[in-house]
Amino acid sequence: MPATREMLEGEAYWGQIRSLKFRLFLIEAILIVALGALLVFLVGDFQTSPFFIAVDRLLWFVLIMLLAIMLESIIFRVMQLRLAKSDSKKHMMTINSMKRAFIILLTSSIVGVLFAAPATATVMEDGLSFDGQLDASSPQQFLTGDPMGLSNIESVSLFCENGATVYILTEHIYLSHQNEWDYLKEVALNDINSVNDSLTVDISSLAYMYLYIVIDPTETPPSTVVSYTLDRSFAETLTAFVPLMMMLFALSNAAWIAYLWPLRKRYAGGSIYK
Repeated sequence: MPATREMLEGEAYWGQIRSLKFRLFLIEAILIVALGALLVFLVGDFQTSPFFIAVDRLLWFVLIMLLAIMLESIIFRVMQLRLAKSDSKKHMMTINSMKRAFIILLTSSIVGVLFAAPATATVMEDGLSFDGQLDASSPQQFLTGDPMGLSNIESVSLFCENGATVYILTEHIYLSHQNEWDYLKEVALNDINSVNDSLTVDISSLAYMYLYIVIDPTETPPSTVVSYTLDRSFAETLTAFVPLMMMLFALSNAAWIAYLWPLRKRYAGGSIYK
């Protein structure tokens, strides 16, 4: 009878833990959605023309919340292990927890290395960069970043063997003063506009907007073709914050596996699961 009562009390505590865990995770999920929307639409630089939504700021908040949820789930699992009565149940819980921890450890380590290692980050950034060509009759329009704020155009590299005069202009200036070449030369973003072999223009400080690359036909021989490269780089969120958070995920799960490993061996002897 005492054993039955103890078992019933254990099941009751088990149910209370699951109920508390569900309510806590539900509240945190609502917080992620509500505060995430607040960060994106009110605190962030949200705009509709051109469309921009600052996902990089949202990523900070979501990763911190996910780390908190993961640590809470570990605490709840420790409580459940202490309440479980049979070695078989404890053995199965340790195995499942170790599998989940190993998957998180492996995934976070891979993601962290991809964005933290300069070599891999450079390879991915090079893959995101864009190459193109233009002549005097076909100015090229481009955005200074991506619509989610995860990467930015750091610079525009221009190439022309025969020489050309090229301006980089904001959309408003270009569309309002087309063919006013003397004025466009004065207001161009690049102080140096003569492309003799190559020229790199830094635009990393600009906000999210449309820009134009334009050849001045009054100072450039006809049929001149200019090649360009939009040099893209990841936002600091991806190269600094994400690797830090991935390291915390990896270390937390490595410590969790180290804690569970001797428990799995202890409960394996009396378990029906092998």
